[in-house]
Amino acid sequence: MCPTGSWSCNATSSRRGELSGRPPRCDFKANAEITDLGYKGAEQQALLLQKYSLSEAEWQQYLALRRSRILKEVPAPTFIKVEGASPEAAQAITREFGKFDGKPIDPQALANNLINIWGMGRFESLDYDWIRENEKNGLLIRAQEKTYGPPFLDLGLLVNNSATDDTEVNLLGRLTFFDIGGVNSEWRNDFSLGSRILIGTEYFRPLGERGFFVSPNASYDTLQQNLFAGGEKIAVYKQKTAMIGADFGFILSPRSQVQLGYSIGHLKGERTIGDPILPNVSGTQSVVTFNWNYFGQNSAQFPTRGLLFQSSANWFFKSPGAPTGFPQAEAVAIYAHHLTERNILFLHGGGGTTFGREASPFEKFALGGLFHLGGYGRGEFRANNYLFGELGYLRQLYQLPLFLGGNIYAGGWYDGGSAFADFDQARYQNSGTGGILLETRVGPIFFGGSWAEGGRGKLYFVLGRIF
Repeated sequence: MCPTGSWSCNATSSRRGELSGRPPRCDFKANAEITDLGYKGAEQQALLLQKYSLSEAEWQQYLALRRSRILKEVPAPTFIKVEGASPEAAQAITREFGKFDGKPIDPQALANNLINIWGMGRFESLDYDWIRENEKNGLLIRAQEKTYGPPFLDLGLLVNNSATDDTEVNLLGRLTFFDIGGVNSEWRNDFSLGSRILIGTEYFRPLGERGFFVSPNASYDTLQQNLFAGGEKIAVYKQKTAMIGADFGFILSPRSQVQLGYSIGHLKGERTIGDPILPNVSGTQSVVTFNWNYFGQNSAQFPTRGLLFQSSANWFFKSPGAPTGFPQAEAVAIYAHHLTERNILFLHGGGGTTFGREASPFEKFALGGLFHLGGYGRGEFRANNYLFGELGYLRQLYQLPLFLGGNIYAGGWYDGGSAFADFDQARYQNSGTGGILLETRVGPIFFGGSWAEGGRGKLYFVLGRIF
Protein backbone atom coordinates (compact mmCIF):
# COMPACT_ATOMS: atom_id res chain seq x y z
CA MET A 1 0.00 0.00 0.00
CA CYS A 2 1.08 3.65 -0.38
CA PRO A 3 2.67 5.73 2.35
CA THR A 4 0.32 8.17 4.09
CA GLY A 5 -0.41 11.17 1.91
CA SER A 6 0.18 9.39 -1.44
CA TRP A 7 -2.38 9.80 -4.21
CA SER A 8 -1.75 6.69 -6.29
CA CYS A 9 0.58 3.79 -6.66
CA ASN A 10 1.93 1.89 -9.61
CA ALA A 11 0.53 -1.58 -9.04
CA THR A 12 3.44 -3.39 -10.64
CA SER A 13 6.02 -1.41 -8.71
CA SER A 14 4.08 -1.97 -5.49
CA ARG A 15 4.06 -5.71 -5.95
CA ARG A 16 7.76 -5.78 -6.75
CA GLY A 17 8.44 -3.67 -3.69
CA GLU A 18 6.61 -6.21 -1.53
CA LEU A 19 8.65 -9.06 -2.98
CA SER A 20 11.94 -7.25 -2.58
CA GLY A 21 11.23 -5.92 0.88
CA ARG A 22 11.50 -2.30 -0.36
CA PRO A 23 8.65 0.18 0.08
CA PRO A 24 6.38 0.60 -2.98
CA ARG A 25 7.08 3.38 -5.48
CA CYS A 26 4.22 5.87 -5.83
CA ASP A 27 3.70 7.87 -9.04
CA PHE A 28 2.04 11.22 -8.20
CA LYS A 29 2.18 12.32 -11.88
CA ALA A 30 -0.22 9.50 -12.93
CA ASN A 31 -3.13 10.93 -10.94
CA ALA A 32 -4.92 12.61 -13.85
CA GLU A 33 -4.47 9.59 -16.12
CA ILE A 34 -5.93 7.18 -13.55
CA THR A 35 -8.86 9.53 -12.92
CA ASP A 36 -9.71 9.51 -16.64
CA LEU A 37 -9.62 5.73 -16.63
CA GLY A 38 -12.08 5.71 -13.75
CA TYR A 39 -14.54 7.95 -15.61
CA LYS A 40 -14.33 5.79 -18.73
CA GLY A 41 -14.97 2.64 -16.70
CA ALA A 42 -18.04 4.20 -15.10
CA GLU A 43 -19.40 5.21 -18.52
CA GLN A 44 -19.00 1.66 -19.78
CA GLN A 45 -20.97 0.30 -16.79
CA ALA A 46 -23.67 2.91 -17.37
CA LEU A 47 -24.18 1.65 -20.92
CA LEU A 48 -24.57 -1.92 -19.62
CA LEU A 49 -27.20 -0.84 -17.04
CA GLN A 50 -29.14 1.41 -19.40
CA LYS A 51 -31.24 -1.47 -20.73
CA TYR A 52 -32.68 -1.92 -17.21
CA SER A 53 -33.74 1.71 -16.83
CA LEU A 54 -37.35 2.96 -16.97
CA SER A 55 -38.79 6.10 -18.41
CA GLU A 56 -40.58 8.49 -16.05
CA ALA A 57 -43.98 7.22 -17.22
CA GLU A 58 -42.96 3.60 -16.74
CA TRP A 59 -41.61 4.38 -13.24
CA GLN A 60 -44.86 6.02 -12.19
CA GLN A 61 -46.79 3.05 -13.54
CA TYR A 62 -44.62 0.70 -11.44
CA LEU A 63 -45.23 2.76 -8.28
CA ALA A 64 -48.99 2.74 -8.88
CA LEU A 65 -48.96 -1.04 -9.27
CA ARG A 66 -46.99 -1.47 -6.04
CA ARG A 67 -49.38 0.79 -4.11
CA SER A 68 -52.33 -1.18 -5.45
CA ARG A 69 -50.99 -4.32 -3.78
CA ILE A 70 -50.96 -2.74 -0.31
CA LEU A 71 -53.85 -3.98 1.82
CA LYS A 72 -56.30 -1.18 2.45
CA GLU A 73 -58.06 -3.21 5.14
CA VAL A 74 -56.90 -6.07 7.33
CA PRO A 75 -58.74 -9.24 6.26
CA ALA A 76 -61.44 -10.53 8.56
CA PRO A 77 -60.29 -14.11 9.38
CA THR A 78 -62.68 -16.85 10.31
CA PHE A 79 -60.07 -19.46 11.27
CA ILE A 80 -56.47 -19.80 12.45
CA LYS A 81 -53.84 -22.21 11.19
CA VAL A 82 -50.58 -23.00 12.97
CA GLU A 83 -47.49 -24.39 11.24
CA GLY A 84 -44.19 -25.62 12.68
CA ALA A 85 -45.41 -26.39 16.21
CA SER A 86 -46.31 -29.52 18.13
CA PRO A 87 -50.02 -30.27 18.63
CA GLU A 88 -49.84 -29.06 22.23
CA ALA A 89 -48.08 -25.81 21.29
CA ALA A 90 -50.46 -25.27 18.36
CA GLN A 91 -53.42 -25.67 20.69
CA ALA A 92 -51.88 -23.15 23.13
CA ILE A 93 -51.43 -20.63 20.31
CA THR A 94 -54.98 -21.15 19.06
CA ARG A 95 -56.37 -20.65 22.55
CA GLU A 96 -54.46 -17.38 22.93
CA PHE A 97 -56.23 -15.90 19.90
CA GLY A 98 -59.62 -17.29 20.82
CA LYS A 99 -62.39 -17.56 18.24
CA PHE A 100 -62.65 -15.19 15.30
CA ASP A 101 -66.05 -13.68 14.59
CA GLY A 102 -65.40 -12.55 11.03
CA LYS A 103 -64.52 -8.98 12.02
CA PRO A 104 -61.21 -7.30 11.03
CA ILE A 105 -58.39 -7.84 13.53
CA ASP A 106 -57.06 -4.85 15.43
CA PRO A 107 -53.31 -4.74 14.56
CA GLN A 108 -52.42 -3.76 18.12
CA ALA A 109 -54.46 -6.65 19.53
CA LEU A 110 -52.69 -9.00 17.11
CA ALA A 111 -49.32 -7.69 18.28
CA ASN A 112 -50.33 -8.17 21.93
CA ASN A 113 -51.37 -11.77 21.25
CA LEU A 114 -48.02 -12.52 19.63
CA ILE A 115 -46.22 -10.94 22.60
CA ASN A 116 -48.21 -13.15 24.97
CA ILE A 117 -47.31 -16.26 22.96
CA TRP A 118 -43.64 -15.24 22.91
CA GLY A 119 -43.82 -14.76 26.68
CA MET A 120 -44.60 -18.45 27.12
CA GLY A 121 -40.86 -18.98 26.66
CA ARG A 122 -41.16 -22.02 24.40
CA PHE A 123 -40.66 -20.51 20.91
CA GLU A 124 -37.54 -19.47 19.02
CA SER A 125 -39.46 -17.40 16.47
CA LEU A 126 -43.01 -16.39 15.48
CA ASP A 127 -44.41 -15.00 12.24
CA TYR A 128 -47.86 -14.52 10.73
CA ASP A 129 -49.51 -14.15 7.33
CA TRP A 130 -52.95 -14.09 5.76
CA ILE A 131 -54.24 -17.13 3.87
CA ARG A 132 -57.39 -18.05 2.01
CA GLU A 133 -58.75 -21.59 2.00
CA ASN A 134 -62.17 -22.84 0.86
CA GLU A 135 -63.23 -19.30 0.04
CA LYS A 136 -62.52 -18.20 3.63
CA ASN A 137 -59.92 -15.81 5.05
CA GLY A 138 -57.61 -17.14 7.72
CA LEU A 139 -54.64 -16.20 9.89
CA LEU A 140 -51.50 -18.31 9.50
CA ILE A 141 -49.08 -18.46 12.44
CA ARG A 142 -45.62 -19.86 11.75
CA ALA A 143 -43.95 -20.99 14.97
CA GLN A 144 -40.56 -22.51 15.62
CA GLU A 145 -40.23 -24.16 19.01
CA LYS A 146 -36.99 -24.19 20.98
CA THR A 147 -35.00 -27.32 20.30
CA TYR A 148 -33.73 -27.73 23.88
CA GLY A 149 -37.07 -27.96 25.64
CA PRO A 150 -39.52 -28.16 27.25
CA PRO A 151 -38.80 -28.83 30.00
CA PHE A 152 -36.56 -25.79 30.50
CA LEU A 153 -33.88 -25.44 33.17
CA ASP A 154 -32.77 -21.89 34.05
CA LEU A 155 -29.78 -21.41 36.35
CA GLY A 156 -28.43 -18.30 38.06
CA LEU A 157 -25.98 -17.18 40.71
CA LEU A 158 -26.63 -14.64 43.47
CA VAL A 159 -23.73 -13.16 45.45
CA ASN A 160 -24.36 -10.34 47.93
CA ASN A 161 -21.38 -9.24 50.00
CA SER A 162 -21.44 -6.22 52.29
CA ALA A 163 -19.32 -7.50 55.21
CA THR A 164 -17.15 -10.46 56.05
CA ASP A 165 -19.82 -11.78 58.41
CA ASP A 166 -22.80 -11.09 56.12
CA THR A 167 -22.24 -12.71 52.74
CA GLU A 168 -24.84 -14.47 50.64
CA VAL A 169 -23.86 -16.97 47.95
CA ASN A 170 -26.67 -18.91 46.29
CA LEU A 171 -27.07 -21.09 43.23
CA LEU A 172 -30.57 -20.50 41.87
CA GLY A 173 -32.57 -22.64 39.48
CA ARG A 174 -35.99 -23.13 37.92
CA LEU A 175 -37.23 -26.22 36.09
CA THR A 176 -40.40 -25.58 34.06
CA PHE A 177 -42.73 -28.12 32.44
CA PHE A 178 -45.53 -27.16 30.02
CA ASP A 179 -48.93 -28.67 29.27
CA ILE A 180 -48.90 -31.07 32.21
CA GLY A 181 -52.55 -31.96 32.70
CA GLY A 182 -53.83 -29.37 30.22
CA VAL A 183 -52.93 -26.87 27.51
CA ASN A 184 -51.21 -23.66 28.72
CA SER A 185 -50.52 -25.17 32.13
CA GLU A 186 -47.10 -24.73 33.74
CA TRP A 187 -45.38 -26.64 36.50
CA ARG A 188 -42.53 -24.60 37.99
CA ASN A 189 -39.96 -25.99 40.40
CA ASP A 190 -37.58 -23.51 42.06
CA PHE A 191 -34.53 -24.13 44.20
CA SER A 192 -31.79 -22.20 45.95
CA LEU A 193 -28.64 -23.82 47.30
CA GLY A 194 -26.10 -22.05 49.49
CA SER A 195 -26.74 -19.41 52.13
CA ARG A 196 -30.45 -19.85 51.54
CA ILE A 197 -32.02 -23.27 51.11
CA LEU A 198 -35.24 -23.12 49.12
CA ILE A 199 -37.30 -25.83 47.45
CA GLY A 200 -40.58 -24.70 45.94
CA THR A 201 -43.11 -26.05 43.47
CA GLU A 202 -46.18 -24.44 41.88
CA TYR A 203 -48.66 -25.73 39.33
CA PHE A 204 -50.45 -23.13 37.20
CA ARG A 205 -53.66 -24.33 35.55
CA PRO A 206 -55.98 -22.07 33.50
CA LEU A 207 -59.71 -22.47 34.11
CA GLY A 208 -61.54 -21.95 30.84
CA GLU A 209 -60.57 -19.21 28.40
CA ARG A 210 -61.57 -16.05 30.30
CA GLY A 211 -58.39 -15.59 32.38
CA PHE A 212 -59.20 -17.48 35.58
CA PHE A 213 -56.61 -19.87 37.00
CA VAL A 214 -55.76 -21.99 40.01
CA SER A 215 -52.25 -22.64 41.33
CA PRO A 216 -51.57 -25.09 44.17
CA ASN A 217 -48.09 -24.70 45.66
CA ALA A 218 -45.70 -25.98 48.32
CA SER A 219 -42.34 -24.80 49.62
CA TYR A 220 -39.58 -25.26 52.17
CA ASP A 221 -37.43 -22.21 52.92
CA THR A 222 -34.65 -21.26 55.31
CA LEU A 223 -33.69 -17.64 55.94
CA GLN A 224 -31.10 -15.90 58.07
CA GLN A 225 -32.56 -13.08 60.16
CA ASN A 226 -30.13 -10.54 61.63
CA LEU A 227 -30.96 -8.61 64.80
CA PHE A 228 -29.30 -5.30 65.73
CA ALA A 229 -28.99 -3.07 68.78
CA GLY A 230 -27.36 0.37 68.60
CA GLY A 231 -26.14 -0.28 65.07
CA GLU A 232 -24.35 -3.52 66.01
CA LYS A 233 -25.44 -7.00 64.95
CA ILE A 234 -25.85 -8.92 68.17
CA ALA A 235 -27.76 -12.04 67.13
CA VAL A 236 -28.54 -14.24 64.12
CA TYR A 237 -31.64 -16.39 63.90
CA LYS A 238 -32.41 -19.17 61.45
CA GLN A 239 -35.99 -19.16 60.19
CA LYS A 240 -37.29 -22.41 58.71
CA THR A 241 -40.70 -22.42 57.03
CA ALA A 242 -42.59 -25.26 55.36
CA MET A 243 -45.88 -24.30 53.69
CA ILE A 244 -48.56 -25.73 51.44
CA GLY A 245 -51.38 -23.80 49.86
CA ALA A 246 -53.39 -22.84 46.79
CA ASP A 247 -54.27 -19.61 44.95
CA PHE A 248 -57.24 -18.72 42.81
CA GLY A 249 -56.72 -15.80 40.46
CA PHE A 250 -57.62 -13.84 37.36
CA ILE A 251 -55.34 -12.49 34.63
CA LEU A 252 -56.41 -8.88 34.06
CA SER A 253 -53.96 -8.32 31.19
CA PRO A 254 -50.66 -9.75 29.93
CA ARG A 255 -48.93 -7.61 32.58
CA SER A 256 -51.35 -7.72 35.52
CA GLN A 257 -53.16 -10.26 37.65
CA VAL A 258 -54.96 -10.63 40.98
CA GLN A 259 -55.09 -13.71 43.18
CA LEU A 260 -56.54 -14.90 46.47
CA GLY A 261 -54.92 -17.74 48.36
CA TYR A 262 -54.58 -19.65 51.58
CA SER A 263 -51.44 -21.30 53.01
CA ILE A 264 -50.79 -23.36 56.10
CA GLY A 265 -47.61 -24.87 57.44
CA HIS A 266 -44.99 -24.76 60.15
CA LEU A 267 -42.50 -22.03 61.10
CA LYS A 268 -39.51 -22.44 63.39
CA GLY A 269 -37.18 -19.66 64.43
CA GLU A 270 -34.12 -20.40 66.53
CA ARG A 271 -31.05 -18.43 67.55
CA THR A 272 -27.76 -19.62 66.05
CA ILE A 273 -25.37 -16.78 67.04
CA GLY A 274 -25.35 -14.12 69.76
CA ASP A 275 -27.57 -13.00 72.60
CA PRO A 276 -31.14 -14.33 72.90
CA ILE A 277 -32.93 -11.09 71.89
CA LEU A 278 -35.97 -13.02 70.71
CA PRO A 279 -37.25 -16.30 72.10
CA ASN A 280 -37.00 -19.41 70.00
CA VAL A 281 -40.42 -19.98 68.48
CA SER A 282 -42.09 -22.86 66.71
CA GLY A 283 -45.63 -23.55 65.63
CA THR A 284 -48.36 -23.39 63.01
CA GLN A 285 -48.37 -20.62 60.43
CA SER A 286 -51.61 -20.03 58.54
CA VAL A 287 -52.48 -17.02 56.39
CA VAL A 288 -54.92 -15.88 53.73
CA THR A 289 -53.47 -13.51 51.12
CA PHE A 290 -54.76 -11.20 48.40
CA ASN A 291 -52.26 -9.92 45.80
CA TRP A 292 -52.46 -7.50 42.89
CA ASN A 293 -49.31 -7.27 40.79
CA TYR A 294 -48.43 -5.28 37.68
CA PHE A 295 -45.23 -5.90 35.71
CA GLY A 296 -44.53 -3.30 33.02
CA GLN A 297 -40.73 -3.23 33.02
CA ASN A 298 -38.31 -4.21 30.28
CA SER A 299 -36.33 -6.61 32.49
CA ALA A 300 -36.96 -8.68 35.59
CA GLN A 301 -33.32 -8.48 36.76
CA PHE A 302 -32.11 -5.05 35.68
CA PRO A 303 -35.01 -2.79 34.59
CA THR A 304 -34.19 0.49 32.84
CA ARG A 305 -37.73 1.51 31.87
CA GLY A 306 -41.30 0.85 32.94
CA LEU A 307 -43.27 0.31 36.15
CA LEU A 308 -43.39 -2.58 38.62
CA PHE A 309 -46.17 -2.49 41.23
CA GLN A 310 -46.78 -5.16 43.85
CA SER A 311 -49.41 -5.07 46.59
CA SER A 312 -50.67 -7.54 49.16
CA ALA A 313 -53.23 -7.74 51.95
CA ASN A 314 -52.87 -10.62 54.43
CA TRP A 315 -54.59 -11.99 57.47
CA PHE A 316 -52.46 -14.24 59.68
CA PHE A 317 -54.72 -16.58 61.60
CA LYS A 318 -51.73 -18.08 63.41
CA SER A 319 -48.05 -17.19 63.50
CA PRO A 320 -45.52 -18.35 66.12
CA GLY A 321 -44.80 -15.63 68.66
CA ALA A 322 -47.98 -13.61 68.04
CA PRO A 323 -50.62 -13.75 70.79
CA THR A 324 -53.51 -13.34 68.33
CA GLY A 325 -54.13 -13.13 64.61
CA PHE A 326 -53.25 -9.91 62.86
CA PRO A 327 -53.72 -8.16 59.49
CA GLN A 328 -50.90 -6.87 57.33
CA ALA A 329 -50.74 -4.91 54.07
CA GLU A 330 -47.90 -3.72 51.85
CA ALA A 331 -47.42 -1.89 48.53
CA VAL A 332 -44.16 -1.44 46.58
CA ALA A 333 -43.48 0.38 43.29
CA ILE A 334 -40.35 0.76 41.14
CA TYR A 335 -40.40 3.09 38.12
CA ALA A 336 -37.60 3.75 35.63
CA HIS A 337 -37.68 6.43 32.92
CA HIS A 338 -35.23 7.38 30.16
CA LEU A 339 -34.55 11.11 30.40
CA THR A 340 -32.40 10.80 27.28
CA GLU A 341 -30.91 7.84 25.44
CA ARG A 342 -28.07 7.51 27.98
CA ASN A 343 -29.62 8.97 31.16
CA ILE A 344 -32.13 7.11 33.34
CA LEU A 345 -34.12 8.30 36.35
CA PHE A 346 -35.63 5.74 38.70
CA LEU A 347 -37.98 5.95 41.68
CA HIS A 348 -38.54 3.26 44.30
CA GLY A 349 -40.99 3.48 47.16
CA GLY A 350 -43.07 1.37 49.49
CA GLY A 351 -44.94 1.11 52.72
CA GLY A 352 -46.51 -1.46 55.00
CA THR A 353 -48.65 -1.60 58.10
CA THR A 354 -50.06 -4.05 60.64
CA PHE A 355 -52.97 -1.69 61.42
CA GLY A 356 -52.06 -1.12 65.05
CA ARG A 357 -51.73 -4.81 65.85
CA GLU A 358 -48.60 -6.70 66.93
CA ALA A 359 -47.02 -8.91 64.26
CA SER A 360 -45.14 -12.08 65.10
CA PRO A 361 -41.35 -11.56 65.48
CA PHE A 362 -40.49 -13.05 62.10
CA GLU A 363 -43.26 -11.30 60.17
CA LYS A 364 -42.31 -7.73 61.03
CA PHE A 365 -41.24 -5.42 58.20
CA ALA A 366 -37.48 -4.94 57.78
CA LEU A 367 -35.31 -2.17 56.31
CA GLY A 368 -31.55 -2.10 55.78
CA GLY A 369 -29.27 -3.30 53.02
CA LEU A 370 -28.69 -2.37 49.39
CA PHE A 371 -31.64 -0.44 47.89
CA HIS A 372 -33.29 -0.44 51.33
CA LEU A 373 -31.11 2.05 53.29
CA GLY A 374 -27.82 0.69 51.96
CA GLY A 375 -25.59 2.32 54.59
CA TYR A 376 -27.11 0.13 57.31
CA GLY A 377 -26.98 -3.61 58.01
CA ARG A 378 -29.33 -5.96 56.20
CA GLY A 379 -32.57 -6.08 58.18
CA GLU A 380 -31.27 -3.66 60.82
CA PHE A 381 -34.64 -1.95 61.40
CA ARG A 382 -37.70 -4.09 62.20
CA ALA A 383 -41.19 -2.99 63.20
CA ASN A 384 -44.92 -3.35 62.59
CA ASN A 385 -44.97 -0.49 60.06
CA TYR A 386 -42.58 1.08 57.57
CA LEU A 387 -42.26 3.80 54.93
CA PHE A 388 -39.50 4.01 52.36
CA GLY A 389 -38.53 6.14 49.36
CA GLU A 390 -35.65 6.20 46.91
CA LEU A 391 -34.56 8.52 44.09
CA GLY A 392 -31.75 7.49 41.74
CA TYR A 393 -29.95 8.27 38.52
CA LEU A 394 -28.06 6.05 36.04
CA ARG A 395 -25.72 7.19 33.28
CA GLN A 396 -24.78 4.80 30.47
CA LEU A 397 -20.99 4.87 30.09
CA TYR A 398 -20.19 2.10 27.63
CA GLN A 399 -21.72 -0.80 25.73
CA LEU A 400 -20.00 -4.15 26.15
CA PRO A 401 -19.42 -6.45 23.18
CA LEU A 402 -22.46 -8.62 22.54
CA PHE A 403 -20.75 -11.82 23.68
CA LEU A 404 -19.99 -10.21 27.08
CA GLY A 405 -23.34 -8.62 27.84
CA GLY A 406 -25.04 -5.23 27.66
CA ASN A 407 -24.34 -1.77 29.05
CA ILE A 408 -22.16 -0.33 31.79
CA TYR A 409 -23.74 2.35 34.00
CA ALA A 410 -22.57 4.74 36.67
CA GLY A 411 -25.27 5.38 39.23
CA GLY A 412 -26.14 7.13 42.44
CA TRP A 413 -29.26 7.22 44.60
CA TYR A 414 -30.65 8.52 47.87
CA ASP A 415 -32.67 6.39 50.34
CA GLY A 416 -34.92 7.59 53.12
CA GLY A 417 -37.19 5.57 55.36
CA SER A 418 -38.16 4.23 58.74
CA ALA A 419 -39.52 1.10 60.41
CA PHE A 420 -41.61 2.04 63.45
CA ALA A 421 -44.27 0.95 65.94
CA ASP A 422 -46.39 4.11 65.66
CA PHE A 423 -46.38 6.87 63.04
CA ASP A 424 -45.84 9.58 65.63
CA GLN A 425 -42.70 7.77 66.84
CA ALA A 426 -41.13 7.28 63.40
CA ARG A 427 -37.47 8.31 63.11
CA TYR A 428 -36.36 8.49 59.50
CA GLN A 429 -32.91 7.30 58.44
CA ASN A 430 -31.03 8.51 55.38
CA SER A 431 -28.49 6.83 53.14
CA GLY A 432 -26.66 7.51 49.88
CA THR A 433 -25.22 4.96 47.45
CA GLY A 434 -23.01 5.16 44.36
CA GLY A 435 -21.26 2.69 42.12
CA ILE A 436 -20.96 0.93 38.78
CA LEU A 437 -23.57 -1.45 37.35
CA LEU A 438 -22.84 -3.89 34.54
CA GLU A 439 -25.15 -6.03 32.43
CA THR A 440 -23.25 -9.28 31.82
CA ARG A 441 -24.00 -12.73 30.47
CA VAL A 442 -23.85 -14.18 33.99
CA GLY A 443 -26.25 -11.55 35.34
CA PRO A 444 -26.15 -7.92 36.50
CA ILE A 445 -23.17 -6.91 38.64
CA PHE A 446 -22.87 -3.97 41.05
CA PHE A 447 -19.70 -2.55 42.64
CA GLY A 448 -20.15 0.35 45.00
CA GLY A 449 -20.59 1.75 48.44
CA SER A 450 -23.23 3.28 50.71
CA TRP A 451 -22.94 5.94 53.38
CA ALA A 452 -25.32 6.69 56.23
CA GLU A 453 -25.66 9.07 59.16
CA GLY A 454 -23.03 8.93 61.86
CA GLY A 455 -20.25 8.04 59.43
CA ARG A 456 -21.53 4.54 58.85
CA GLY A 457 -21.00 2.84 55.51
CA LYS A 458 -20.91 -0.39 53.53
CA LEU A 459 -19.02 -1.63 50.49
CA TYR A 460 -21.00 -3.86 48.15
CA PHE A 461 -20.34 -6.48 45.52
CA VAL A 462 -23.54 -8.01 44.12
CA LEU A 463 -23.93 -10.55 41.34
CA GLY A 464 -27.47 -11.47 40.38
CA ARG A 465 -30.75 -9.65 40.67
CA ILE A 466 -30.01 -6.03 41.69
CA PHE A 467 -33.39 -4.39 42.30
